[in-house]
Amino acid sequence: MENVVTAAKAAEDLGYPGIVTGDHVNCELDRHLYHRMGRGVLGEPGNTNDPNFFESMTTLAYLGGMFPSLELLVGVMLLPVRDPILLAKQAANVDAFTKGRLRLGVGVGNATDRVEFDVMGLKEKMPARYDMATEWVESMKRIWTDPKSSYDGKFINFKDATIYPKPFKNAHIPLWVGGVSDRALDLIAKHCDGWWAALPPIDEIKLTIEKIWALRKAAGRGSESFTVANMFRLSIAKDAQEARSNVAEVTTGHKMTSHWGVGRAFVTDTKGASNNSAVEEFNTRGGMGNPSDVMRKIEEQVEAGVTYFDCYFMYPRIEHLVEQMKLFAKEVMPSFN
Repeated sequence: MENVVTAAKAAEDLGYPGIVTGDHVNCELDRHLYHRMGRGVLGEPGNTNDPNFFESMTTLAYLGGMFPSLELLVGVMLLPVRDPILLAKQAANVDAFTKGRLRLGVGVGNATDRVEFDVMGLKEKMPARYDMATEWVESMKRIWTDPKSSYDGKFINFKDATIYPKPFKNAHIPLWVGGVSDRALDLIAKHCDGWWAALPPIDEIKLTIEKIWALRKAAGRGSESFTVANMFRLSIAKDAQEARSNVAEVTTGHKMTSHWGVGRAFVTDTKGASNNSAVEEFNTRGGMGNPSDVMRKIEEQVEAGVTYFDCYFMYPRIEHLVEQMKLFAKEVMPSFN
């Protein structure tokens, strides 16, 4: 918990626009080991193996009150396992108290989320998760905008609900969808406000943006802008070799979910040797090196259409995270809006 506050304080002190949380209700220890940082930060005094995955809405409410300049983003939430009426209330409440600083990234889940659907009593409904997500989004937007809201769907029904507060300044809280499937893009096109990419290749970013624009035009939303956010994994250091070493240390000897795109690449190195294939793949899709190297990667993404970056720093210990945040803020951020 102390590391979470440390990272948020560094973000505010260094002038970052906001902070991002992931979100899962159920997250097993083995899943945490997809990434070495998953169970806190290994190698720190007092660290345990407890798979702490902090709930996003309560965490952002706490941090939003503590750090009043930061935008608050969830990237992303497994939407179908939530109660949409309660979630709409919680999100609007956080948004109201923080004066409109909340954005909500939502996803529908994939094969790795089957256990969570089962734990939440939704095992049989997982095949219908796209339809559920559509109803969840539609019903939450009604709650946020209507004085008395009603919704009659296949999965959620309510009538004459009086739910306040409403979002602070927008008609509804901005909703960004994670995923690249046709159903995910359709949800963005018809109902939501942005696409949250998970580090796809540049060509895939361009192609997906073109698909979303075409779908939005077909849905009568071609005149409305939408946000393209990217979970941009990076390792930055004054020396490119040090940046590479950080990535190698994080990926060596541990399971890793690379979040490279529509499919997650699971890399296992049981012999403890440096996993060069994972490092090279990281460098292809993410940003690794000195400030100039990282800046070139970001410029490529901006040119492709990315407008928000979820800066997912790769670090073995918390002090390395803060060091990278400082260097990025000093050498890279001033070149961009």
